[in-house]
Amino acid sequence: MTEKDIRDLLETRYGRGYVFCAQVATESGAFGGYVDAVAMGIWPSTGYEVHGFEIKTNRSDFLRELKQPEKSRARDYVNRWWIVAPFGCIDKRELPEDWGLLEVKNGKLKQIKWATKYDRPIPISFMASILRRVAKIDINIINGTSIQ
Repeated sequence: MTEKDIRDLLETRYGRGYVFCAQVATESGAFGGYVDAVAMGIWPSTGYEVHGFEIKTNRSDFLRELKQPEKSRARDYVNRWWIVAPFGCIDKRELPEDWGLLEVKNGKLKQIKWATKYDRPIPISFMASILRRVAKIDINIINGTSIQ
């Protein structure tokens, strides 16, 4: 299972009521790192929440993430932070208390652990980065090309 396979599943799951973007910079115009994917709720029914996703395709990648928590500082920019990985790759008891877990099993995403909701302001630089990503997608659709 590749990162793109998992991203495609996330995009399907968050295709209605959300704007979904892959590879979103944490700050527009400055390098602070990337979030593998972001889904932003755009209707009252979605709570207008911003979900951040870190995709892990293997266990060793996840263990590196735990040893370097500063690598996941983007979790402070969203309302909910999720790890997304193939089935059996991660034991939910290993996750920090507030992180959620989505697993891929039989080609479908299954919610294993709900991510804690934080009612915090989303930094304007991060919002600008999401909007830049959306604009790139729209420009490419208009031009008849696609983003991978």
